[in-house]
Amino acid sequence: MICTIALVLSSFSILKGDGENVWTEVSISDDNFIAHAGTSVISPDDEKILVFGGHKNDQHSNSIRVFDTKAKTIISSEASVTARSYASWDILEGTAYLIGGKDASTAFADIYEYDISSKKFSQKGSLPSSTKICKHATAIGRDATKGEFLVIYGGENHAGTPSKSVFLFIKDSGSSFQPFKITIENKPNIPYDGCSLTFWKSNENVHYFVITGGTDKTKSEKVVFGLLKITINRSTPSLSSGVITPLPIRPVGIAQRTGHLSVKFGSHILFWGGCTDSSLFEMYSIEDKSYHSFQPLKSSILPPPLREFGFVSIPNDGIYVISGFDLSTNQVSNKIYKYKPDPCYSFKDCGTCAGTHSNLQCAWCASKHTCLLFNSQELSTETCDHLIRGSQSCVTCRAETETESSLSCSECISTQGCGWCQDTHSSPGDYFGCFHGHGSGPYVGSCKQWVYKKDPLNPHALTCESVKPTVSFSYPKQDQIVIPTESLAIQWEFDHDVVGFFNLYEVDLENPSKRNLIKDSITAAQVGNYMINFDESKNGKNLRYELDLFSIYDGSVAYTFKSPSFYVKTPQISFTHPVKTDRVSKNKPFTVVWKTDKYINPILLGVYYSTDTTNALQLETNLELQDGQFSWTIPSHLKANKEYIIIMRSLDTGIALAYSDHFTLRNDDSDIVITSPPESVLALVGGQECLIKWKVDGISTGTKQGVHLYNANNPDNLILVKVLSDEVEPLTEVKWIVDVVESAKYIIRVEDSDNFVHSDSHPINIEGTTLQASLTKNNKIVNTPIVFGETIDITWTYKGQPADFDIWAINETSKLGKSIVRAASKDGTFKWLVNDTFVNSGAYTIQIERADATTIQTSMGPLRLAAPGSIVVRSYGSFAALLVLATFLVVGFIVFYCIYFKSYSIGGVKPM
Repeated sequence: MICTIALVLSSFSILKGDGENVWTEVSISDDNFIAHAGTSVISPDDEKILVFGGHKNDQHSNSIRVFDTKAKTIISSEASVTARSYASWDILEGTAYLIGGKDASTAFADIYEYDISSKKFSQKGSLPSSTKICKHATAIGRDATKGEFLVIYGGENHAGTPSKSVFLFIKDSGSSFQPFKITIENKPNIPYDGCSLTFWKSNENVHYFVITGGTDKTKSEKVVFGLLKITINRSTPSLSSGVITPLPIRPVGIAQRTGHLSVKFGSHILFWGGCTDSSLFEMYSIEDKSYHSFQPLKSSILPPPLREFGFVSIPNDGIYVISGFDLSTNQVSNKIYKYKPDPCYSFKDCGTCAGTHSNLQCAWCASKHTCLLFNSQELSTETCDHLIRGSQSCVTCRAETETESSLSCSECISTQGCGWCQDTHSSPGDYFGCFHGHGSGPYVGSCKQWVYKKDPLNPHALTCESVKPTVSFSYPKQDQIVIPTESLAIQWEFDHDVVGFFNLYEVDLENPSKRNLIKDSITAAQVGNYMINFDESKNGKNLRYELDLFSIYDGSVAYTFKSPSFYVKTPQISFTHPVKTDRVSKNKPFTVVWKTDKYINPILLGVYYSTDTTNALQLETNLELQDGQFSWTIPSHLKANKEYIIIMRSLDTGIALAYSDHFTLRNDDSDIVITSPPESVLALVGGQECLIKWKVDGISTGTKQGVHLYNANNPDNLILVKVLSDEVEPLTEVKWIVDVVESAKYIIRVEDSDNFVHSDSHPINIEGTTLQASLTKNNKIVNTPIVFGETIDITWTYKGQPADFDIWAINETSKLGKSIVRAASKDGTFKWLVNDTFVNSGAYTIQIERADATTIQTSMGPLRLAAPGSIVVRSYGSFAALLVLATFLVVGFIVFYCIYFKSYSIGGVKPM
């Protein structure tokens, strides 16, 4: 199995002078160099290269060869570690760490620390879970404030099985470095062995690495690169996580490499080796996701096609390639080669490239998205079809912000020299965004859905709106309800393939500017399906979800798609059937009916004994709530004459959503049918005779049925008003004189409690029983006080069942009643002779009521009764009392005056 060796990368400074873009063979002054493949290489300073281990002819080495780049000498020594190949060796904050590797029989999980000054190894533990790996890729990440860290990616075990693990080598709470396994949230089809890992950039605790090359297990012709995003949890490193996103490569055709070198220059990665063409260099732009190939100058001494070699880049010197496996001879090479790159490679964009540089003449090649030395062989009309010299001629098709936001489509096409690509059939078919180009397409790659500035001569040209993808959400639905603690499936589908990756956000519509990230770096998302769990903290919220579509090309947000809004709350659901009035028979279909708002998640219905709602007797699962009903054939094993209840539950959580009324199953061979009153009788009035008749079927002769009257103004909540006939004797008809007080809609129910069957009449409007009365004297309404010995006419009319009436005089003060007459007839007039033998003076209320002590009654008064010649004070309230008091005062004053002046006249003395 072919794989890469450990990679040690560093930024390459600008080279000055002659000999750029040239290969040379390094002459060695002695014969101490031992050729090996699978070596591990570090460079502790600008003059020394340390080479460890490796193998040749299945013999593994533990020697360290120190190569002096100035003196061209090599010094070898044995190390105190097990001989091995394909280990990684990296310098992390001044200390070198040797990790993993393999020998002829096994792979290793151990970690060694190498003291550069003392030239000694000491073991420092092992990888988590004793993971044995070799041929893995490593890279040093740099945090501006927290220092360096090491990432270990992929590799394989001794049997050649790829490892899909990622490890983070970071300082613990003390000062030593500890390895932690990172949780990778997704694992796309990207190589894990034979690849290289390159640190790109950091943003606080988020760090980006580029995965390139590697062994293609699928044998696909398409090369796939990856972007590894690692979020480091400094307080608990074991909780750090990572996401891998495929990176596009445009145009198609980049070489498949494994066991190759990769060195970062600015925003580019330079590749060589790991394939059969030793003259082929390739440069990949991380910013532009494009690549171009080139060859070194003809004066170069080309190395043979190598893989599994050691390499290191030394600032201001060059890239050294050491030994390795020669693909042309199938032998291990014993040579060292050095490549001096173009010094302009370090300029990552047109503005910095085409500006003024001392001792350098650089030019920006738009067709290769690369900065090149202007006098180099690279710059000919055959190799660069759009050359820019001078920064004033540069075209920027990216937003100049600290974030990664690019230009939108409309902003892009309004920028001179830029166009928008949105096409799943582009080359390579997995990118979109704003690119430097012309009317026919971008300078790099191709694009069939290319939007450029408006052309008035071509009204059919593509526009930003015509290429924008559209999405439809299956869930959530508009105003859908989700129960707290329940799950929601977010489902969407785009009208065509979408490229790039998505972030999924939850938005509270009370504060839509604050978005909560739910899931990031979702790839292959033309059709999406994600489950979201809710808790009580979301109860009462009105939410929606938003999808940000990022361009893989530049990591910017191209579009935002919004789902319908929904609510997290308890839904309002109620059963309309079964209710107490339903006739539910065994072994017969019965429709369970419910009403609901916009809760649409699947439900289950359970049938329980009304006294035990913990154990379901039967379940119907995965029903759709919005159907509103379910036809239920009642199973035969359920017992008749038992009381049951149906409970609706959420299929997801089991939470009870609604309870039916208690109902009773009856045997399917018993029945009661009301035959009177007939359907033609729609109304009754108080006092009217109503004949209630019924017939029974399947019920033994001699059983007893009760006849009950229910208020049916609310059909879902019948109220028992009165018992018309109790189950005291077997009957099939009852005569009833209507005597209800309240005018309302009623039903008559005949029921057999022994057999749990009943029958209801159709609804009938009944005008209630009324009783009206008046008090008159000499055919006039009584409105003056009555003196004992006078006669009053008490008159009443009654509408209702025939009855006798009692008339009472109720004292307003004592509330005690005195009977005036008993058992008076239904309608009539009673002449009452007011007699002080049974009524004392005072205020009275005259009350008429049915003699059978029902609530049908009426009252009149109050009435003032007094003896003849007495002062009668009408009950006119406080004003009348004051008037009487004033009269007394006036009369008293007159009496006093008369007596006083009479005394004066007699005495002959006038008072002073």
